[in-house]
Amino acid sequence: MVNNRLLPIASAYNFRDLGGYLSQDGRTVKWNTFIRSGDFPSLSDEDNVYLQSIPIKSVVDFRAKDEEERLKDTIIPNSKSYFLSVDSGNLVPEFMALMNDKVNTPDVVYSRGVELMKTMYLSIVSDFRHIYKEFFKLIQNQEVPILFHCTAGKDRTGIAAALLLSALNVDRDVILKDYLMTNELLVGKYANLGQYGPLVDFFQTVRPDYLYAAFDLIEHKFGGMNAYLTNELGVDIKLMQDLYLESK
Repeated sequence: MVNNRLLPIASAYNFRDLGGYLSQDGRTVKWNTFIRSGDFPSLSDEDNVYLQSIPIKSVVDFRAKDEEERLKDTIIPNSKSYFLSVDSGNLVPEFMALMNDKVNTPDVVYSRGVELMKTMYLSIVSDFRHIYKEFFKLIQNQEVPILFHCTAGKDRTGIAAALLLSALNVDRDVILKDYLMTNELLVGKYANLGQYGPLVDFFQTVRPDYLYAAFDLIEHKFGGMNAYLTNELGVDIKLMQDLYLESK
């Protein structure tokens, strides 16, 4: 599955196409329309030319302001950039406090780290609905092909991809597999973070229970995925499927 949709981008991480996924009505998501990735502050000329050839029309950056200012994206000519900040909090100080508390065993540190990640996911879907609403507005206005990303392209971007594929009626098991693909595609990005010990996993991997925590909140607080998409994010589900699904 990875080789099928992994873009040939050598100077950045986690670039992949959401095209080709099967909708539950038998149609498939259009290729070269929705690209998810990590950040790309050092994009090579060759990789930039490739993205221009798609051609990328819109770039959505979900990073917090300080992240974006510290490592600005390489400009992709002929595309328009949209800064839609999902500033869900910097967990690094809390991770470090866990690790530096000598009372905590490694297992306790890791399990509490997992709970912090789940809490972040709950915040993303509950507190940043206005941001994802703007994201879907761009898509429904056909500002595509669209490239959307955060820093690693795994959490804020992972939720965006899961919501998008849900709107396109893709089976949840497939959505989860797409989400977990990140674990293969971030290898090497954070090789310099050895000082975090086992907590480095939280920078470079995802777990099913993170995404399921978000799905559960959507189900119990917002009345289910379709209600959340429609009422909270302003998604016209029929329009989305008419625009971005095609017969095989």
